[in-house]
Amino acid sequence: MPGQSATDEPAGDGIAQVQTYEQMSSGHSQRFMGKSWLTMLQPGKDNVDYRIRWTGDEPDQFWKAMLYVTVPNQQDGKERTFRTQIASPNCWETTQGSDFLEVLDNYRKMQAAGPDHYYSVAVEVRFPTYVSACAIVDTNRDGDQRLYLDHI
Repeated sequence: MPGQSATDEPAGDGIAQVQTYEQMSSGHSQRFMGKSWLTMLQPGKDNVDYRIRWTGDEPDQFWKAMLYVTVPNQQDGKERTFRTQIASPNCWETTQGSDFLEVLDNYRKMQAAGPDHYYSVAVEVRFPTYVSACAIVDTNRDGDQRLYLDHI
C-alpha cells in the first residue's frame, strides 16, 4: 500500500504507516494505507481491528478515514466489502468540520488525538479465505497533523 512507513515510538515494533497532507496531496493513490493480503479468516462473523493514532495541532485540522475489508470470491463468486468510517472528534465541533464530512451520521467519532486506539470493521466470511484490510484517509489542509496505522 502507498502509505509511508515512519518511526513511531508508541507503535508495537516502533514503526507505523503514516499519512500527511503533503503525501496525500501528491496523488489520489497516496491516500491508501493497510495490507493488501492480511490473513486467512475462517467462516463466520469476526472483527478486523485497526490500531490508529492521529495528531492535529489546530482545532480546524480534521481527519477522516474509511476502513474497509475486502473478502474475495465467496461461494457465489462475488467479492464482498465491509467498511466503517471514522473521523476526528473536532469535525463535530465546527461548521467547517461537518462540511468536511458531508454527512455526519455516516461517521463514528475517533478517540482524542495522541494515544493509539482500536477501530473495528465487522466482517462475515462464508468459507476460509484471505482478506485485504485497507484504509482511505483524508485531511483537510496543510499542517503538521499525522495519521498513524500501527497494525491491523
